[in-house]
Amino acid sequence: MMVNHMNPRQFKKLCAKCHCLVLKIDPSYAGSTHTALPGERYDWFHLDVLKGTKGFGERVGYEEPEWEDQSAWNMLTDMVFWHFAEIRDGEEQNGMPWASWPVGVKPTTWRDYLALGQRVALEVRRPC
Repeated sequence: MMVNHMNPRQFKKLCAKCHCLVLKIDPSYAGSTHTALPGERYDWFHLDVLKGTKGFGERVGYEEPEWEDQSAWNMLTDMVFWHFAEIRDGEEQNGMPWASWPVGVKPTTWRDYLALGQRVALEVRRPC
């Protein structure tokens, strides 16, 4: 996905674009919008983010709730994958059904994800 090669400024701009798309796809996330504080890290690649980088967060857990957040980029890639994913019958991994990209849809760059995100936003257009 080539995001781990971005500098924090580029990542902040990408997250701003993704934030708008995530809210178009599912407006219920508007209440969980989070902007990063200096020195915070987002996502699995532990990119240091700039103050104001857009993301989504919420408290999770029952007895000892903790704050869990993810970047708008990570949220969009998850939404795009699960919108297009095909669940294969009979194939499991660790007891869970195996999901994969359908034939002909396999984004490789951040531009591909943004284009697919716009497509998803149009397909799930909700009435205002």
